[in-house]
Amino acid sequence: MRPSFITSSALALSTSFALLAGCSAPADPPSSGAVSTVDGAAAQSSADAGSPSGTATPGQVVPSFPKSDLSVDPACTVAGCLLSVERLPVADASLALLGAFSPAGSVFENGFTAYSIRYLSAKNDEVSGSVFVPDVAPPADGFPAVLLSQPTSGIGAKCAPSRGILSTALAANIAGRGFVVLLPDATSFGAPPFAPYMHKETAATATLDGARVLLRLGTALGTSIRREVVFAGHSQGAHTTLSAAEFLESYAPELPVRGFAANAPPTGFLEGATYSLSRSDAFGYFLAMRMWSWRRALDTTQPPVFVGTFAQNEEQMFEECQNEGASPGDGKLPDMVPADPHGIVNPVYLAMASRGVNGWEEPWKTWHVENVPSPKDLQVPVAIWQGLADVTVLPAGTRSYVADMRTRGVSVELHEVPGAHHNDSAIGPVTLPQAAGEEFIGWVRARFAP
Repeated sequence: MRPSFITSSALALSTSFALLAGCSAPADPPSSGAVSTVDGAAAQSSADAGSPSGTATPGQVVPSFPKSDLSVDPACTVAGCLLSVERLPVADASLALLGAFSPAGSVFENGFTAYSIRYLSAKNDEVSGSVFVPDVAPPADGFPAVLLSQPTSGIGAKCAPSRGILSTALAANIAGRGFVVLLPDATSFGAPPFAPYMHKETAATATLDGARVLLRLGTALGTSIRREVVFAGHSQGAHTTLSAAEFLESYAPELPVRGFAANAPPTGFLEGATYSLSRSDAFGYFLAMRMWSWRRALDTTQPPVFVGTFAQNEEQMFEECQNEGASPGDGKLPDMVPADPHGIVNPVYLAMASRGVNGWEEPWKTWHVENVPSPKDLQVPVAIWQGLADVTVLPAGTRSYVADMRTRGVSVELHEVPGAHHNDSAIGPVTLPQAAGEEFIGWVRARFAP
């Protein structure tokens, strides 16, 4: 079943945003103060120090989170640099517009102003994204901040949500409730070779660096942002969120994180690949993107994933999207990948899958196993939502994953949502009613309570 959040309201929403914005050309960003950068590997100077966000283990120095805000520095080369900030009027939404084009019963407290940003992450990865600032006065201690990771939209450059309305559709249910939201584009976007799709270390470091930037954007955006953050994400974004949870203490221990919320996290990569490639009716674009991008980004000496005419057109195919960033409209990619892998997938991989989960050769077995997020002894609250009618991420798999997390010392709440499917349980797009959306917002608010 092809997951989709496209509705007639979504298409109308896209048109209305464009008309009300008047144009999509970025305006000049607000002026900001002196440049300041952050590197998680280095302690800040005393003049730039904040309160420690964690307890150091013996021999570990936990840096303090900086008190100063960032300003734009296109020449900066340190992870956590803010490379650019631009207004994105086409993605703005007034309170009236949100109410007019959202499902009945949707709750909003404010509209928001949108910005596009670029920042630097580990290994000089440049990350693009969208920031949404409520169009009301901030609380005395600043807006609470949510780092929202996107669900799958594709891996081609035009699939990036920050290209337009898609980012608004994904962030509106949170940004319209008094939170400043950063929605980074997944790191797979950009010119070939693409970064790996659902590769946990790449996703985690880009997202953690995004939080380092988000909490210090107040000056650049002309507002006030509280120095605390909650991470949230749906589907691919849930994988990213839980990957960030795993890498928090080793990569960004200074971050003042208040919680991790995940909706329908994809797990069981090894079992899923084995099942899909062993049948003639279960292959799809999720696995195709994952295997193709992993080989391209991690080890090109591995046998090609595709064969025949499919292989000849693979570069162009993966430039297509599930959902294009410029609007929430359907893309071509899901219909380009047949359900039967025979004749298009290299027989080398079909043979591995035919031997079962233990039949995969290295490095593929390790890739499938190690890219499932595995936080351990996490001292930050975690909540997972799962629709019980979801046929994309199965409830039984999520239950097993949660049980495994608990054995690793993670305190995790599991919220099962009766009747909810993949995109309408809790952290989905504004174009669909979210069955447990208020429960999710309540959980996030509680993380920021005194």
